[in-house]
Amino acid sequence: MINGGINVIFEHLPRTNISQFVVDHAEALSQYPVVLISCLDSDPQVSSSSRLEQEKYQAVGRCVALRGADLLKEIEGRSTFFGFDEVWFGSAIPETEIPFPAIVAPCEQEEFLPVGFATWFDNSPLAVGLGDGFGLTILLRDEAAGSLGIAT
Repeated sequence: MINGGINVIFEHLPRTNISQFVVDHAEALSQYPVVLISCLDSDPQVSSSSRLEQEKYQAVGRCVALRGADLLKEIEGRSTFFGFDEVWFGSAIPETEIPFPAIVAPCEQEEFLPVGFATWFDNSPLAVGLGDGFGLTILLRDEAAGSLGIAT
């Protein structure tokens, strides 16, 4: 449970990253119809990043959106994530902007989450957040834990 009382799991894996986690959990993560990339290499202005082939993505404010199945293709086809990145998986695009920085490492404890984050996450259609840099921070709703092999 994070500050605000919503029931989510907060996990920090010190020796992994987004690319590795997505490849290892490809079947479960590819089922999400929406993936939002909200930070690339510490830059929250992802929608204007020259590191992405913009025609493959839908700009959503400062983020970009794609389907879960397409993220795996992106990771396999090129080096997209280098650390200090943030990716969210869910059923739809949230109505309000993702708070930044939310879980870009180092975010090893729930106390490092931004003020108001719990309320935002509780009201969003997102189920899984991954942030890396110094290890991987995972934030997910209880219902997503089983398919990702994370104990509740």
